Amino acid sequence: MSETINQKQLSGRKVFFIFVAFFAFIAGVNAIFITQALRTHAGVVESRTYERGLEYNTRLDSAKAQEALGWQETLTHKNEKLVWSIKDKNGIPVTGAEITARIVRPVQKGYDYDVTFKETAPGLYETALTPPLPGLWEVKAKASWRSHTYHSHLEISAN
Repeated sequence: MSETINQKQLSGRKVFFIFVAFFAFIAGVNAIFITQALRTHAGVVESRTYERGLEYNTRLDSAKAQEALGWQETLTHKNEKLVWSIKDKNGIPVTGAEITARIVRPVQKGYDYDVTFKETAPGLYETALTPPLPGLWEVKAKASWRSHTYHSHLEISAN
């Protein structure tokens, strides 16, 4: 009843090659991920971070002034049109406002553009909107009326 068990010895050389192969595999995977990240970088780009930080209190004051206006507004995107309905705090349509919007692609610079709204009815402003690329876009609209400024924001998905 003697059985011979054939066991292979784990030598130092074999352990060394396993160790090197493991870290070579990890380095290879990291190299692939780094290459992909650098080739497809579409990160948010903000060139004026410091200046925007300094403007923070001014932005807070503008937001308080906008809230004090009490305007009732609805900014919508439908059928390749942006429609902005604006009424004052008494429910009276805001007529004669000058309205523009910056259309921003947050993940890729170089595609941002501006549009101007036209008043189609009292307090109702429209403009055509056909983003050049599919994906997420931000609409940063601004209404100037008399001495007041009002901002609105909308995220849209273009197909």
